[in-house]
Amino acid sequence: MAHGTGGCRLAAAVLSVYAAGDWRKADVDLFHIYALGFWGNLWHPLLPTEYPPLSILPFSLTLLGPAAWYPDVFAFWMGAIAVLGYLAFRRLTSQRQANAYALYVLAAGVATLLFRFDLVPALITVGAVWLSQRGRFSAVYPLLAVATLMKLFPIVLLPVAAIAHWHSRRGDPGSRWTHVALGVASYAGIVAAGFIVASVVDPVHGLSSFTYDLRRPVEVESVSATVLWLGSIFGATASPDISFGSFNLMSSMSPVINALAAVALLCGLVGVYWWQLRGRFSVGQAAVAAVLVLLCTSKVLSAQYLIWVAPLLALTVGFQLRWFMVCLLTALVFPALWPDAVGHGAVVTYSAVLLAGTAVRNAALVSLTVRFLSVPGIDLEREPFGRQTAPARARTQVP
Repeated sequence: MAHGTGGCRLAAAVLSVYAAGDWRKADVDLFHIYALGFWGNLWHPLLPTEYPPLSILPFSLTLLGPAAWYPDVFAFWMGAIAVLGYLAFRRLTSQRQANAYALYVLAAGVATLLFRFDLVPALITVGAVWLSQRGRFSAVYPLLAVATLMKLFPIVLLPVAAIAHWHSRRGDPGSRWTHVALGVASYAGIVAAGFIVASVVDPVHGLSSFTYDLRRPVEVESVSATVLWLGSIFGATASPDISFGSFNLMSSMSPVINALAAVALLCGLVGVYWWQLRGRFSVGQAAVAAVLVLLCTSKVLSAQYLIWVAPLLALTVGFQLRWFMVCLLTALVFPALWPDAVGHGAVVTYSAVLLAGTAVRNAALVSLTVRFLSVPGIDLEREPFGRQTAPARARTQVP
């Protein structure tokens, strides 16, 4: 107990170091505006433009404290949620997995954990996976639906849940399809109802999270942007751009790279689902793999997106130095390299150091993702520095 309390204190202390960061107001200002636009005008409430409708719930945390201190109020509540996540990991899994969760999210979210809301849908998602591992599917689909209505990324985990549900009904072939179909229908019904209500409440922004993402250019921290930058070294034109609230990279190669990324996303996800269906991936491994494929192929990869996969990694593989290094490299890109690497003059510029640092992080992320996909179970049940016991090796063998 004393050890666990010490871990909580350590997590709280490390989180508090960043509570005064200069970056804290940027996104929180927007969250605060959205919260005021919704709750301050309930006759004609306004919903977020770039986020699904239930994102208004974490945005409303900015209102739960002194109005003048809303950035710090939001940071306080997100810090409380992060600590509650740690306590849940310790209570429901193990001390080792709880520590892995704390290390991953603190490293990856060094500048974003307290000032973005991504941890909320990430923890809901990991809760759904934890329940899937225990066969409690009546709660899995609603949880995934709620997470999707906050942030769209959990949609890639719906097939993971359905396949796990299918496997769990192996002894009841007569009602197998019925149970899985009802579960998927419950997810679809909740998500559809959420967006329908949002469209009625605010016709302009009810569905804008879909159109907003489709129209966005390639964000500079993404794997696609690294490919565009490398292409510019060999003669393809590329130029910085600020739009859609992010720093982007425009290139003559963008249409081709975006098309290839879409194909890679589709093929990667289909491969993950097929391998899970064939039994090569457990539900936890499939969930990690699906989110990793999404991160590697998305044209937007902001620093906080690593928080999507961090709790899943802690749940499924525990602490692995290689994944911890990816988290640290993410913190190297933002905030370490960012302040001095992005020029804000008449024309925005990116330094070669930032682009190279991003390329190193992306290379590590892609290579470890390919490794995770190509050798199922390679990270499972291992000790932090690669040592693995004989029983653990036996458990990870693929039949």
